[in-house]
Amino acid sequence: AAVMAILIGTATWWMVKPKEINGVSVAMQAQLKEGLVAYYPFNGNAKDESGNGNDGEVEGVVIIDDKATFDGNGTIVIKESKGFEDDAHSLSLWINLKDPSKLTYNPVLIAKDSPAQRQWQLAAIIDERKIHAHVWLDGPSKVEFLSESKYSNGDWTHVIQKWDGKKLSIYINGIFDSARPAEGSLMSGDSPISIGRLRGHFVKGQMDNIRIYNRALSAEEVKALYDLEKPSSKTTSINQKPSLPPVSSLDPNSTDPLVKSYIKNNGDLAKAIAAFGEYRRVSFNDEGQVTSIQLNDTFITDEGLALLKNITSITDLSIGNTKVTDEGIEKLNTLVNLENIHIGICPNITDLTFSHLSKMKSLKTIVAYRNSQLTNRALFLISNSETVGSIDIKYCTQIDDSGLMNLSKLNSLWQIDVQGTRVTRNAALLLNQQKPSVKIHGFD
Repeated sequence: AAVMAILIGTATWWMVKPKEINGVSVAMQAQLKEGLVAYYPFNGNAKDESGNGNDGEVEGVVIIDDKATFDGNGTIVIKESKGFEDDAHSLSLWINLKDPSKLTYNPVLIAKDSPAQRQWQLAAIIDERKIHAHVWLDGPSKVEFLSESKYSNGDWTHVIQKWDGKKLSIYINGIFDSARPAEGSLMSGDSPISIGRLRGHFVKGQMDNIRIYNRALSAEEVKALYDLEKPSSKTTSINQKPSLPPVSSLDPNSTDPLVKSYIKNNGDLAKAIAAFGEYRRVSFNDEGQVTSIQLNDTFITDEGLALLKNITSITDLSIGNTKVTDEGIEKLNTLVNLENIHIGICPNITDLTFSHLSKMKSLKTIVAYRNSQLTNRALFLISNSETVGSIDIKYCTQIDDSGLMNLSKLNSLWQIDVQGTRVTRNAALLLNQQKPSVKIHGFD
């Protein structure tokens, strides 16, 4: 289950009328904003939602469904900031690590660490499933140790590394685990922060709700933060809505994988999707409305996709590596709250899909990597959108400089990833002259 997998939840809890959440008072929620220098809820991007502007630069990480998915290669890089240099910190993050046997080295979760300027690091130990805390002090000296408790493979675990200038501590799932003396000042340095990778130490799995504080949280605050962000039980069950079709209305001989599973599970959409295995799920908001559906790698067709067309509360939809077509995407125009869509590796879509997406009035993020059939026309069509801000077209090998320049009139654009396309650095520089705020990823 995604950690608080709701766009109207923890990501924006201070932007709406305050209310108690999961037993955490309004006063404590306000207290948890104090000293918060960076916050990454991954609402379709790696923007810092603390208000301090420490946005992350994404390299090979899929951010959708309110979390960041790392495939053992990607990273998120955050530039140096004065707020990262204090003689106290708390690093808070949720991890859901997968396939540890496929990793050569222990994964580094988050670090401010370069060979010449080592400052702090939080890692995981594959074999023992323990958390590895580090801090480097002036002297120089290093303090590091392993947690007593183990994290869960294939499930969400909340981890906090806390350093108060005298002691380095680890908390797991809101509970104190262990600590070591660590008295002194932080080693000086100006290294960027890396999330999900440090040199050859890659993460394979997911992370969510990453927070960096310039102070040491109290034990009470740690517990409150865990309670505030802990996974909702609503991600494993469904409050059925009349927008879902009755089983009796479906073709019992359908060959679509989702339709077959939906019938087998008596119209329970959550169970039907969970039956496909890990990473496939339905997530809900506090009112029991569906907000996120993850169907990557299920090979569903337009027939299966049609089951979702009347669930107007959906904000995130992942249908990468499926058999959907332009016609199936067009019928999603009923999803009036859809903000993020993942259509990577969908060989049956064409440029026309981008025309349909351009008409979706809430859409902000399109992940469409490894669709080699897409051409420059796709970007010309999406330039008619009034809302799309983030586009991932990695390894769409027909797209070149002309395609990139088609985006010059997409006023809402703030980032695009062109790795593995035919776009040149010169075209990227030219677009940046016209749109200086746009981040163009994909060049070494």
